[in-house]
Amino acid sequence: MALVESGILFALPLGGLLYFRGALPMQDYLYFMVMSMVFLSGLLNLMNFAMMFSQIMSGVGRIQTIMDLPCTTEGTETLFGRQTEELHNSTKFVPIFKQ
Repeated sequence: MALVESGILFALPLGGLLYFRGALPMQDYLYFMVMSMVFLSGLLNLMNFAMMFSQIMSGVGRIQTIMDLPCTTEGTETLFGRQTEELHNSTKFVPIFKQ
């Protein structure tokens, strides 16, 4: 991506060299300098869109794996090797305010 952002650094010296040798008129040189900046800004927008799309699709894939997990309706599944009822009965609540 840094190479794309620094594209004008390649166009400026090369165009200057061609201009000083007489192979490139000044108006063509300026036109290509402006167009290289316009093209690069559009290309950067496209690259940002592709990166964002890739991240979104990665998130959708993770959500899909969660959605594909089987549903439990009975409550007989174990949690860390203990029955859920056993875990529920061992939970104690401590009041934080004295009455």
